[in-house]
Amino acid sequence: MEIKEECKALEALMDGMRIGYTVVDGSLPTRSRVRTALWEVSGKAIGSSVPKKDYPQVFVDNRYIGDYKQVAHL
Repeated sequence: MEIKEECKALEALMDGMRIGYTVVDGSLPTRSRVRTALWEVSGKAIGSSVPKKDYPQVFVDNRYIGDYKQVAHL
């Protein structure tokens, strides 16, 4: 599944479960500081052992929960 498809699927999953969420579009240049901070929390920051930046990422109370596949299996 491509990134956009996973983002839409995650939103549909959360909507279906009536879980409130806030979307942070990390692709926007104006969000670069937030994006970097979230990558650091998730362990997917530059210099980590993760080969690429994975989207979407789910956080609860500033704690990394997982990506779409991990959240879908909770």
